[in-house]
Amino acid sequence: MKNKVSEKPYHSEVGNERTGLHLNKDVFDEIDLGPQSESDNPFTAKARKLQSLWRVVNGLEIGVGPNKKSNNNGIPTKFGNIITDGEISGKNFYFPETFEYAKWRVQNRLKDETIDAYRLFNNLLSSMPMAFNLFHPLMMLKAEKPALVDLMIRSAFPTIPSIYRVQGIGLEFIPTPKENYTHDKSAMDAFIRYQDRGATTI
Repeated sequence: MKNKVSEKPYHSEVGNERTGLHLNKDVFDEIDLGPQSESDNPFTAKARKLQSLWRVVNGLEIGVGPNKKSNNNGIPTKFGNIITDGEISGKNFYFPETFEYAKWRVQNRLKDETIDAYRLFNNLLSSMPMAFNLFHPLMMLKAEKPALVDLMIRSAFPTIPSIYRVQGIGLEFIPTPKENYTHDKSAMDAFIRYQDRGATTI
């Protein structure tokens, strides 16, 4: 698996044909974004519309959601923030290396891991692919420049002065044995394991 981040983002050549599009308060009314969720709070509603807009601008087909088999009386339910065939296109990931890593994680699930592949590859609003997009590049950078990652994490968390060295970064983490921690199969989206000058902490 490659460790070097691509110089070009995965979407650098996608969706640039809509050059006349300007994001303002009226744009959501001008474009068919697909079905939205009536139960969203204001923040989530705006985020869903933004992701739906990204899907439309990039010419991606709307997908079924929030789950692969979601339906209403046998009719598949669709949301504007869901794409189709993301497990093939990789469009839910910023870097191709992160897409490859996501596929590897799905194919090599550990015991008790509950990675939802459909959500990971097709839900543009999900925290799971967001965590992969944010933290996997850090994982790759740590393999090449660990001291830089140490500095970045210390700078990102100035209220934790005990951070000395980043020992590991991971995704979809379930502490084991789960009976001693979460008592279920819920996972942390991401974790950073660091060492202070006397102990290791997550």
